[in-house]
Amino acid sequence: AVAGPGPVTVVCGKGNNGGDGLVAARHLVESGYEVQALMLWDPDTLSPDSQTNFRLLEGVEVLVGEGALSRLAGSGAIIDAMLGTGFEGEPRAPVTEAIEAINATSCAVIACDVPSGMNASTGEAGLAVSADRTVTFHGLKAGHLISPGKHLCGEVTVAAIGIPSGAPDGSAAGRINSSVLDLLPL
Repeated sequence: AVAGPGPVTVVCGKGNNGGDGLVAARHLVESGYEVQALMLWDPDTLSPDSQTNFRLLEGVEVLVGEGALSRLAGSGAIIDAMLGTGFEGEPRAPVTEAIEAINATSCAVIACDVPSGMNASTGEAGLAVSADRTVTFHGLKAGHLISPGKHLCGEVTVAAIGIPSGAPDGSAAGRINSSVLDLLPL
Protein backbone atom coordinates (compact mmCIF):
# COMPACT_ATOMS: atom_id res chain seq x y z
CA ALA A 1 0.00 0.00 0.00
CA VAL A 2 1.32 3.39 -1.02
CA ALA A 3 -1.14 5.54 0.94
CA GLY A 4 -0.33 6.88 4.36
CA PRO A 5 -2.88 8.17 6.86
CA GLY A 6 -5.47 10.52 5.38
CA PRO A 7 -7.64 10.43 2.30
CA VAL A 8 -6.40 9.57 -1.16
CA THR A 9 -6.77 12.80 -3.10
CA VAL A 10 -7.39 12.58 -6.83
CA VAL A 11 -6.62 15.83 -8.68
CA CYS A 12 -8.58 15.82 -11.94
CA GLY A 13 -8.33 17.77 -15.15
CA LYS A 14 -11.28 18.06 -17.52
CA GLY A 15 -10.06 15.63 -20.19
CA ASN A 16 -9.95 11.85 -20.31
CA ASN A 17 -6.98 11.72 -17.91
CA GLY A 18 -9.29 13.28 -15.32
CA GLY A 19 -11.80 10.55 -16.16
CA ASP A 20 -9.11 7.95 -15.48
CA GLY A 21 -8.61 9.56 -12.08
CA LEU A 22 -12.35 9.34 -11.39
CA VAL A 23 -12.28 5.62 -12.24
CA ALA A 24 -9.39 5.20 -9.79
CA ALA A 25 -11.36 7.13 -7.15
CA ARG A 26 -14.37 4.86 -7.62
CA HIS A 27 -12.28 1.69 -7.31
CA LEU A 28 -10.44 3.01 -4.25
CA VAL A 29 -13.75 3.75 -2.48
CA GLU A 30 -14.96 0.24 -3.35
CA SER A 31 -11.72 -1.07 -1.77
CA GLY A 32 -12.41 0.78 1.46
CA TYR A 33 -10.24 3.91 1.07
CA GLU A 34 -11.36 7.40 2.02
CA VAL A 35 -11.18 9.43 -1.21
CA GLN A 36 -11.60 13.05 -2.19
CA ALA A 37 -11.65 14.36 -5.77
CA LEU A 38 -10.33 17.84 -6.50
CA MET A 39 -11.87 19.04 -9.75
CA LEU A 40 -9.87 21.92 -11.26
CA TRP A 41 -12.82 22.82 -13.50
CA ASP A 42 -16.57 22.71 -13.11
CA PRO A 43 -17.75 19.14 -13.73
CA ASP A 44 -20.05 20.43 -16.48
CA THR A 45 -16.94 21.17 -18.59
CA LEU A 46 -15.55 17.61 -18.41
CA SER A 47 -15.05 15.55 -21.57
CA PRO A 48 -17.98 13.21 -22.29
CA ASP A 49 -16.14 10.11 -20.99
CA SER A 50 -15.08 11.98 -17.85
CA GLN A 51 -18.63 13.20 -17.26
CA THR A 52 -19.82 9.58 -17.40
CA ASN A 53 -17.24 8.60 -14.77
CA PHE A 54 -18.14 11.64 -12.66
CA ARG A 55 -21.80 10.55 -12.59
CA LEU A 56 -20.75 7.08 -11.38
CA LEU A 57 -18.93 8.46 -8.30
CA GLU A 58 -20.40 7.48 -4.97
CA GLY A 59 -18.80 7.97 -1.58
CA VAL A 60 -16.23 10.47 -2.85
CA GLU A 61 -16.04 14.00 -1.47
CA VAL A 62 -15.86 16.32 -4.51
CA LEU A 63 -14.27 19.76 -4.26
CA VAL A 64 -14.23 22.17 -7.21
CA GLY A 65 -11.87 24.99 -8.13
CA GLU A 66 -8.37 26.16 -7.25
CA GLY A 67 -9.37 26.73 -3.62
CA ALA A 68 -9.76 22.98 -3.31
CA LEU A 69 -5.97 22.62 -3.54
CA SER A 70 -5.73 23.58 0.13
CA ARG A 71 -7.14 20.11 0.81
CA LEU A 72 -3.94 18.45 -0.44
CA ALA A 73 -2.43 18.91 3.02
CA GLY A 74 -3.15 15.83 5.07
CA SER A 75 -3.58 13.54 2.06
CA GLY A 76 -2.45 9.96 2.48
CA ALA A 77 -1.54 9.87 -1.23
CA ILE A 78 -2.23 12.00 -4.30
CA ILE A 79 -3.27 10.76 -7.71
CA ASP A 80 -2.29 13.14 -10.51
CA ALA A 81 -4.99 12.90 -13.20
CA MET A 82 -4.76 16.35 -14.77
CA LEU A 83 -2.94 16.07 -18.12
CA GLY A 84 -2.51 12.89 -20.13
CA THR A 85 -0.76 11.52 -23.18
CA GLY A 86 -2.05 14.21 -25.56
CA PHE A 87 -0.39 17.03 -23.62
CA GLU A 88 2.36 19.11 -25.20
CA GLY A 89 3.76 22.56 -24.50
CA GLU A 90 3.53 24.28 -21.14
CA PRO A 91 0.73 23.75 -18.61
CA ARG A 92 -1.50 26.73 -17.82
CA ALA A 93 -3.54 27.79 -14.81
CA PRO A 94 -5.13 26.20 -12.88
CA VAL A 95 -2.92 23.16 -13.64
CA THR A 96 0.28 25.11 -12.92
CA GLU A 97 -0.91 25.91 -9.40
CA ALA A 98 -1.93 22.29 -8.87
CA ILE A 99 1.45 20.96 -10.05
CA GLU A 100 3.27 23.31 -7.66
CA ALA A 101 0.96 22.34 -4.78
CA ILE A 102 1.37 18.61 -5.45
CA ASN A 103 5.16 18.90 -5.67
CA ALA A 104 5.19 20.77 -2.33
CA THR A 105 3.56 17.86 -0.46
CA SER A 106 5.43 15.07 1.28
CA CYS A 107 2.98 12.24 0.56
CA ALA A 108 3.24 9.66 -2.22
CA VAL A 109 2.22 10.88 -5.68
CA ILE A 110 0.91 8.47 -8.31
CA ALA A 111 0.51 9.73 -11.89
CA CYS A 112 -2.20 8.44 -14.24
CA ASP A 113 -0.47 7.50 -17.53
CA VAL A 114 2.17 10.27 -17.34
CA PRO A 115 3.07 12.96 -14.80
CA SER A 116 1.12 16.11 -15.68
CA GLY A 117 3.31 18.55 -17.57
CA MET A 118 5.39 15.83 -19.27
CA ASN A 119 5.11 15.14 -22.99
CA ALA A 120 4.40 11.40 -23.31
CA SER A 121 6.01 11.20 -26.76
CA THR A 122 9.25 13.06 -26.11
CA GLY A 123 9.78 13.11 -22.33
CA GLU A 124 10.08 16.90 -22.51
CA ALA A 125 8.90 18.74 -19.44
CA GLY A 126 9.03 22.20 -17.97
CA LEU A 127 6.85 22.54 -14.89
CA ALA A 128 5.68 18.98 -14.22
CA VAL A 129 4.54 16.69 -11.43
CA SER A 130 7.33 14.67 -9.86
CA ALA A 131 5.65 11.31 -9.24
CA ASP A 132 6.78 8.47 -6.99
CA ARG A 133 4.90 6.03 -9.23
CA THR A 134 3.20 6.14 -12.60
CA VAL A 135 0.50 3.74 -13.71
CA THR A 136 0.34 3.84 -17.48
CA PHE A 137 -2.18 2.16 -19.70
CA HIS A 138 -1.57 -0.51 -22.37
CA GLY A 139 2.16 0.06 -22.82
CA LEU A 140 5.10 2.29 -22.03
CA LYS A 141 5.26 5.66 -23.73
CA ALA A 142 8.54 6.99 -25.13
CA GLY A 143 8.47 9.78 -22.54
CA HIS A 144 8.71 7.21 -19.73
CA LEU A 145 12.11 6.23 -21.09
CA ILE A 146 13.64 9.54 -22.20
CA SER A 147 15.06 12.30 -19.97
CA PRO A 148 13.84 14.42 -18.38
CA GLY A 149 10.51 12.55 -18.36
CA LYS A 150 11.91 9.28 -17.08
CA HIS A 151 13.09 11.08 -13.93
CA LEU A 152 9.59 12.42 -13.24
CA CYS A 153 7.76 9.07 -13.41
CA GLY A 154 9.14 7.15 -10.44
CA GLU A 155 8.40 3.44 -10.69
CA VAL A 156 6.31 2.78 -13.83
CA THR A 157 3.66 0.06 -13.93
CA VAL A 158 1.80 -0.86 -17.12
CA ALA A 159 -1.90 -1.66 -16.59
CA ALA A 160 -3.92 -3.59 -19.16
CA ILE A 161 -7.13 -1.78 -20.11
CA GLY A 162 -8.56 -4.07 -22.77
CA ILE A 163 -6.52 -2.93 -25.78
CA PRO A 164 -5.70 -6.06 -27.80
CA SER A 165 -2.19 -7.44 -27.39
CA GLY A 166 0.00 -6.65 -30.35
CA ALA A 167 -1.37 -3.10 -30.70
CA PRO A 168 1.44 -0.55 -31.00
CA ASP A 169 3.02 0.83 -27.85
CA GLY A 170 6.18 2.79 -27.11
CA SER A 171 8.06 0.12 -25.17
CA ALA A 172 11.02 0.01 -27.57
CA ALA A 173 11.41 3.77 -27.89
CA GLY A 174 14.34 5.36 -26.13
CA ARG A 175 16.18 2.08 -25.70
CA ILE A 176 19.50 1.23 -27.25
CA ASN A 177 20.08 -2.39 -28.14
CA SER A 178 23.02 -4.29 -29.54
CA SER A 179 22.13 -3.40 -33.16
CA VAL A 180 23.53 0.09 -32.47
CA LEU A 181 27.01 -1.44 -32.27
CA ASP A 182 26.71 -2.37 -35.95
CA LEU A 183 26.51 1.34 -36.77
CA LEU A 184 29.89 2.19 -35.25
CA PRO A 185 32.69 2.90 -37.75
CA LEU A 186 35.52 0.39 -37.80
